[in-house]
Amino acid sequence: QILNQTTHLERTGLHRALPIHMLLVNAQTVTFVPLFGQLGHELGTFSDGEKGGLASCKNLSVVGQLLCNTMAATAETSRAQFLHRAPNTDKVDEASMAVLVRIRELGLVTQEDIRSLDLVMDLLDASSYREAGFIETRLRFLIDWNPNLLLNCDNDGSNLLHASCVFQNFRHKERFCGKGVEVRIFEVIFERGIQYFPKQVGFLFHHDIFKLACQRMGTMVVKEMVRDKLLGTLAEQTRNRKQLRSAEKNGTNNMTLQTLVVAAASNEDISLDGIYTLIRFDPTIALMPQCSVTSSC
Repeated sequence: QILNQTTHLERTGLHRALPIHMLLVNAQTVTFVPLFGQLGHELGTFSDGEKGGLASCKNLSVVGQLLCNTMAATAETSRAQFLHRAPNTDKVDEASMAVLVRIRELGLVTQEDIRSLDLVMDLLDASSYREAGFIETRLRFLIDWNPNLLLNCDNDGSNLLHASCVFQNFRHKERFCGKGVEVRIFEVIFERGIQYFPKQVGFLFHHDIFKLACQRMGTMVVKEMVRDKLLGTLAEQTRNRKQLRSAEKNGTNNMTLQTLVVAAASNEDISLDGIYTLIRFDPTIALMPQCSVTSSC
């Protein structure tokens, strides 16, 4: 029963910490988390919903801590101050990321658990105190693990792109790093949306998301980012480099955009403003012969 014996961890807000929580404090011990999770599951120490201890104490779950790495980063900073050296949070971040990959491979945590544990919202919250690159890497990891998070990212059924537009904790981050982090997170989500849901235009033009983004981050910033990411991602998906260079020479590199416009026009969930915005990226597509919508769009 040692796996479910609890204690109090100072400075973490965790009053009923399990042994598996104590492994989170440095890069060496965190590697044992998958083993403890397996033992907790195989021995029946925890309920099914607690995932062998990985999802116990939902507000400070082990999975959430691995994702945001708050405890390990705090502990590393404290050790560095005591030893009068610079903290090496990159090392503990890399270790926790490797553990996340491992528990996914072992099936200890599933795609559905990402939503039920509100891991995406935890990560957005962490953006108020963690570096933009850290958030980007882990956000891509979650979306690639379960692309349907783009459509439904939490227990309230929120669209992820919309959630990033209305999330308020970015305001705290702006005081230290400016608006760049908010724009970058929006860009990462949109990039993955185009990759996994191209015919939905990454959900950009659903539920006034585009309008909200422009109001929050600036119209020119959003339009330039969307244009660059949209055209770049679609070109990458549909052409190899040699074909793309040839198309650019012949002035036909907008055919991919035309195909997308046709798909958007036939999708009742996409607003007319969205179709208009797409056409404005290259008005000449309206003069070209209509192309059929294929699965590669």
